[in-house]
Amino acid sequence: MKKMAKKDEELISRLKAIRHALDLSQKEFAGHIKISAPSYSEIETGKYKPKFDVIQKIGKAFNVNLYYLVYGEGEMFIDPSHPFFKSTSGFLIKDDEVQKFFRYFEYSPMVQLMVLAHFRKILNTEKDTIEKEMAASLENNKD
Repeated sequence: MKKMAKKDEELISRLKAIRHALDLSQKEFAGHIKISAPSYSEIETGKYKPKFDVIQKIGKAFNVNLYYLVYGEGEMFIDPSHPFFKSTSGFLIKDDEVQKFFRYFEYSPMVQLMVLAHFRKILNTEKDTIEKEMAASLENNKD
């Protein structure tokens, strides 16, 4: 059997960590994401890589941070009650454009992965500026 790439091993490790954090068996986990238990088992054993739709289903079913799942960075789970997920007001671009972006991002695994890859590149080059903007915005929102 061909040796798995390190990034694939890490993805499998994160999948197992998520499942264990939820205290679910492979069968239960698979049921929540609507795939067969044997198919999910083959993903966890490295026989098959999870397809985009499976990654999206995991994110949606368990509020998993896709950036964590794909890249291993950030929190394992997202908090859907966080204000970011409730409102788009306050963005510099038009609200309908933000809503359209979120719609595409929510339903297209390809968009999710491409946006996250692009975001990672931006963050690598502009992290200091972004963090200053975030700190200023958080400070303004305390009022």
